[in-house]
Amino acid sequence: MNTSELSAHKSEYIEGKGPVSIFKNSSPNLSSAVVAGMDLPDLLTRGFAMQFQTERKKFTYTRDHYTRDDIVSYFAVSGGKAVSSATCEIFGWGNKYAGFFWSALANSDPHLMTNLMAFNKFEALTVIRLSSVVTLPEWQNKGIQAKILTRAFDDQRPPVAVAETRSPKSAKVIAKAAWNNGYQTFLGDTEITPGVFYYNEPPEALSRAHLALFGRMYLPKSLFSYDKDQTRPDIPQVEGFSEPIIKAFTPLIEKQMFDKRTAYYLPLIAIKKGSIPHRTP
Repeated sequence: MNTSELSAHKSEYIEGKGPVSIFKNSSPNLSSAVVAGMDLPDLLTRGFAMQFQTERKKFTYTRDHYTRDDIVSYFAVSGGKAVSSATCEIFGWGNKYAGFFWSALANSDPHLMTNLMAFNKFEALTVIRLSSVVTLPEWQNKGIQAKILTRAFDDQRPPVAVAETRSPKSAKVIAKAAWNNGYQTFLGDTEITPGVFYYNEPPEALSRAHLALFGRMYLPKSLFSYDKDQTRPDIPQVEGFSEPIIKAFTPLIEKQMFDKRTAYYLPLIAIKKGSIPHRTP
């Protein structure tokens, strides 16, 4: 596969699998040949258990997903094939969606907005949305996602990163990568920052701002609803995860057990450490 369209970062050695190369793409013109050559449709469909009616729809969805002009994509590649990925949807200052986020935050909690501005220049108030945090099943539990996400946080350095997830594994690895780069992370109504064992809730202002960013259906207990999602609404498996992650997923699991047609997601927010004072029990 010709990866000349991508920016190489470095090679990583994965225990039991061998070397992988970490690539970055920030061009909206990634060719169909590279998309097919890295077998990105296979990564999305098998990694997320997504279903498409035709191969053409699967390919078109994948190409558009990774090559929009507001997306920066990161890939781990082995033997010419993508085995893991993460994308950053960037809402820079002046972007109307970023404006929705910061306006909602400033109106709800001016003090928190002031704290964030203390860490960043006014024009650097960007928000990134993490998505496509996915790894092929046979490559999971090898630390690849953590390496990709750590690189993404290190490159982008946003004051706030958001995501919507129904995967305990993805939530855990995002929180770890965020913590490595100086962020604290909230999932649903619970803090899941590594090493935090008491249940801090995210400030209501952050939850409101996250909702304002996308304007999607927001349900009680901090759940997003996607009525036309291609992901099968399976019940997330939380056995073996930390108590905060189990607590965060409990309302999603309870809701999903009674609704087999709609996929529910938890909002995840990572924010620069120090912006929100820790509250002790």
